Amino acid sequence: MMRISVPGTNDAGRRASCPRTQAGFTLLELLIVLVVAGLAMSVAALAMPRSEARALREDARRLSFAAQDAHQRALASNRVILLELGATGYRVLTRGEQGLEAVDSTDALTAGRFISEGLSIAIDDQAASAMPQLISFGREPIGEPWSVRLVLPGDSVTLQANGLGDVVVD
Repeated sequence: MMRISVPGTNDAGRRASCPRTQAGFTLLELLIVLVVAGLAMSVAALAMPRSEARALREDARRLSFAAQDAHQRALASNRVILLELGATGYRVLTRGEQGLEAVDSTDALTAGRFISEGLSIAIDDQAASAMPQLISFGREPIGEPWSVRLVLPGDSVTLQANGLGDVVVD
């Protein structure tokens, strides 16, 4: 009687050990290479210095969020809220018993420092004569439109508000 074996097994039914003839990488080896490459790229990205233009845009973006938050706070609290702009940063203020007071210092949107150094600020296309400058948000849902221009030597960004609480960075 003739024995028939399944391909890949020997006559005893055990797997035959055949030498690996295909060249290539296993899935695990590829995964390890991708993880190492990703870590190297993230370390390199963090080590790169920020460009001034990128820092200016980031400052404008953060300021637009703070302005939108100040508008919402004014509507929610039925109080006048002020956004104070200085050369080094911004604060959200309200009128209290002792004059102007900072609003909720635990909230990240109520105060911030600008990343860009040497920043000048112009509100409604008028040159900054004195710092800090104030933008007022009233109790009404529709306020006055305004614009703020953040200027560095050789670059500038403009924030446009339509009076409804929407702020666009140009």
